[in-house]
Order: sequence, then structure tokens, then C-alpha cells
Amino acid sequence: MELTTAQKQAIEARGTSVAVSAAAGSGKTTVMTKRIIERICEPGGDISRILAVTFTKAAAAEMLSRASRALSDKLASDPSNTHIARQALLVGSAKISTIHSFCLDVIRDNFSSLALPSDFSPADEATLESIMKKETDRLIDDYFDGNVGGDDAIADFKTFSDTFGSLKNLSDLGLNMIRIYGFFEKKVGFIDTLDDYIQMYKNIDADDFFACGAGKILLRRTQDVIARHLDTMSDFLAYAESNDDYASGVPMLKYEVEYLRRIDEALKSGAGYFEVAKKLCDYHPEKNSLRFKNGLPYDEKLEFYKGKRGEFRADLVGSPSNPAAITAVYYSFTRDDLADCAERTAKLLSDLKMFLTELDRRFAAEKKRRHIISFADMEHYALRVLWDREKDAPSDEARRIADGFDEIYIDEYQDTNEVQDKIFALISKGDNVFRVGDIKQSIYAFRGAEPEIFSKILDGASVYKDGFAGKSAKIFLSENF
Repeated sequence: MELTTAQKQAIEARGTSVAVSAAAGSGKTTVMTKRIIERICEPGGDISRILAVTFTKAAAAEMLSRASRALSDKLASDPSNTHIARQALLVGSAKISTIHSFCLDVIRDNFSSLALPSDFSPADEATLESIMKKETDRLIDDYFDGNVGGDDAIADFKTFSDTFGSLKNLSDLGLNMIRIYGFFEKKVGFIDTLDDYIQMYKNIDADDFFACGAGKILLRRTQDVIARHLDTMSDFLAYAESNDDYASGVPMLKYEVEYLRRIDEALKSGAGYFEVAKKLCDYHPEKNSLRFKNGLPYDEKLEFYKGKRGEFRADLVGSPSNPAAITAVYYSFTRDDLADCAERTAKLLSDLKMFLTELDRRFAAEKKRRHIISFADMEHYALRVLWDREKDAPSDEARRIADGFDEIYIDEYQDTNEVQDKIFALISKGDNVFRVGDIKQSIYAFRGAEPEIFSKILDGASVYKDGFAGKSAKIFLSENF
């Protein structure tokens, strides 16, 4: 197969970290394998100084098999080449594995410092799910029975239960707690990540509501809704202006488009919650209906736009009998309302942290009793070994590992989570990581994968060109084969 220019660049780029955005069928596995083979066949290249990480055992086995076949082919064409012969002999022990196999190697080399038993082993998912469900149900029962006291007590557990589950169906609370625990397992700060949110809601300024988590979500939703309606209503106006039969509706449509533009401009200029609320409520047309002259033939496009206008009015304008979904529900709060909401949210998040912390203590104790660890444990134990938290820097062990690799290759980067990304950063040298991914193919969001991580890496890198001298480049593989 003849390589494309982008594929050649991905294979030949040296002296920089490379992020390859590879569309489905663009030959990314071929590119990664060829790059590894060319790298280790260069003078000074050594497969024992390459780390290649994939996200499934099957993918790791396939990459190892491809590398072995490629080296055998090179040796067959140049049988006297002792360097290639040595690489072919070493390929069986190459560091081509899953992220969790890599983490296990780190843990086994440091199990004593982690206070783990020497005979620990990875647990299967079914066992872990059973333990987690049992410990969660027991903890919920203990809270309702008043058996959890002291600093771990939740003063109003009924409110907590009704907020995160349902008093009518306690299984909902258990399932939600397990889901939330699983979410934080993929965070570098684990349960302590909640501290940032708790402080944010404690210190929130009502005038700066959009800066908090809930406010950011509302802001993004509002921006999306306004942009969508502005596009369709602008199209409706243009269509009406192009047909004399619809001239009577143009003034109303102009007013509504201008109304949407005012809100759109306010959002883009960084307006606060109350200013946006004021703009949303500032809908006062001279006439409150859209009328066209009678007797016009049926126009499918006109009816389509009328339907879209109906959606716009339902979202933003509403009526006394049918209040607007966004304006009335989300933008009708006073400063006192927002302050009270923030205070109650901070309290609920503090309670959530107490619950999850106790759940983690019980879950960890049972795993320790059985001498087992989970996949998430593998990542967090490896992170503990590799990260000097106080300095937010690589530990001595991380630097030792980093010194052992000339290049690090990571496939399917769109499926990494925050902890995995931190691990890769700690063992890299800054300019020796080759990442491949496709945001559109992320399939592990339910397991905590964050495609936004790869997206940010691409955004922060410069497009690769021959002679590139930066520390981080991006290359796009878009041609399908």
C-alpha cells in the first residue's frame, strides 16, 4: 500500500510528541506499527526502550504480532543485519500491553510501599460488582438505622436519599451511589474531587452564577438554544422577505430575529445570569401573532418554518397557560433564591462526600480481605507510585521509568480517562509521546473515558510540517482505505 503524505509524516516525525487524529479506516494501526519498526531499526533503536499501550489485550496481541512479522520480513531481506536480528529476538518481551498490564508492572515493583499483600490479584468484574452492591446496601441500611455516627453522620439522610435516589425505591439510591462512585474513580483526585465543587458552591456569587458547575451547564444550554433558534428564525425571515405573499409577516419576524440577536450578543459578551434573564424577558412585540394573508396555497417550507417558530416560542416566549421552558423555569430566580440553592447544594455535596468516603473504606477493606484489586485500583495505585502530589511532579520512580523509554505509543487515546492521562504525562519526557485517536469513535464513556482529553491535546498542538521544531505536533489521517 502506498502511503499518503499524512501517513508518511506520522511515521517519520522525530523529536516531538505527535497526536494523530485518525478517522476510521485511515490505516492508523499500520502507521503506528510501521513507525515502531522504523524507529527500532534505526541506528541506536531498541524495542526494549519502546512502550506501546493499547486498551484491549486483543489489540496489544495484534500489534505485537504485526511488529514480529514486520521484523521477520526485514530480517529475511537483510539476513546479515545483526541489529535487526537482535530486535527480532527481543520482540517477544517488548513492552506492548494494555494500560492495566503496565499499571500492574508498576504495582508489583512497588507493592510493599503500597501496603499490598504480595499475593494480590486482579478481580473479575462480576465479583467486584457483587461486593460493591452488598457494601452499598449495607451502608444505606446503616444510615437509615442510625448506625453511622460521628464525623461520618449525615444529619438529614432522608433528604439525601430523596435527592440522589427515591424514598419509594431505595434501590435507585444504591444504583446512583455506585454510578457516582464509578465516576469519581476515573478522576485524579478521586472522591476529594468533590472538595472543589463544595468550595465553589460555598463561595458562589449570585451575580457570577455562570461560573459554577450548574451555571456553566445552564449557560451552554442557553447558548445552544439561542444559536439554534437564531439560525432557523433568520432563515424564516429571509424566506418571507423573498416572497411578496408573506410580506405581512416580515415585521414580526424581524422583531423576533432582533430579539434573539440581542440575547446572542449578550451571551457572547460574557453577560451574567441576571442580565441574560432580563434580555430573555424583554419580548414585547406590537402584535403577538404572526399573520399572512388568507387564501394562499399550501407551502410545505412555510409550514416547516412555522413549526420551528412554534418551538422557539415554546422555549423562550411561552404563554400564561404554558410558561416558556427555559425563561420561566431557569431564569426566574432572585439573588436570594440562587444563594439558598448554592448553600443547599454545598451541603448535599458534603454529605455525598461523606457517604462515598465511607463506602470506599468498606469496599477497600473487603477487597483487601480477599487480596484482590480492581482495574480502577490498578490505575490509582500506579498513580500513587508515579506522582509526587505535593510538588505535582513525577516521583523518582516515574523518572526512572521515563528514562527507560525513548518513545511511548498510545492507541485509542479518545478512550483515556483523567487518571490514565496523568500516568502517561508522568512517565513521558514531554516530547516523546505518540498518541493516536478518533474523537468520533469513543466507545467507553460509560467507563469514564473522556474524549475531551484528546481533543484538548489536539487543540494545543501545532499542525506538523516538514522541519517541525516544536514539542507537540498534530497530524490528521482522513483518507479511507
